[in-house]
Amino acid sequence: MTTSVSGSGGGLGRELSLQLVRQGCRVICVDQDVLQVQETLGLARSLQTDGALDGAQTIRGYACDWRNPGEALGLSRAVTTTEGGVDLIFVVPESNNNNESAVDGAGKVVGNEFWPLLGFLPGMLARARGHVVHVLDEQIAHKTGLVADAWIESLLEVGADVRYTKVHLHSDQARHRPCRAEDAACSIVSAVRRGSAEVHIAYPVC
Repeated sequence: MTTSVSGSGGGLGRELSLQLVRQGCRVICVDQDVLQVQETLGLARSLQTDGALDGAQTIRGYACDWRNPGEALGLSRAVTTTEGGVDLIFVVPESNNNNESAVDGAGKVVGNEFWPLLGFLPGMLARARGHVVHVLDEQIAHKTGLVADAWIESLLEVGADVRYTKVHLHSDQARHRPCRAEDAACSIVSAVRRGSAEVHIAYPVC
């Protein structure tokens, strides 16, 4: 199975990438910060060096700022042509990774404004089939959730065979006991493998 993870340069996105690699997936790591992408690739490849993975495992990385339509389209084309499309896409907001690029000049958390990505997902999915896992940050969940719902509905209307999983992150420590990024990633991947349509995870959103 070929998967891609946006926001894979750190935090939850990185842990999801590593978890998928451990489970034998071919993983395409994507993040705004090229250095952070390289760090994630290095960690993933060290699993091969340690003998934890088959040497044939493939891990690739791309730097992309989703706020730039040209970069987003370029990545979509690269994933479609060079990588042959993906079967499973994890859309992770970089605000969950405590990434500096997720904060604007006034110090406001803006995530990576990843809803433009949704317009390029169809081309990235192999044969207009696949599974999208959308991680919804509490701070931007309403807007991105509505956009994602509309996108999924439009694909289903034209007969695309796409599954969709929403992952809700909760940082309210009074109601949820926050877990480590590694544990959250394990829970998310397990829920996706079970075919869950909606998942709730306690994770400290920045």
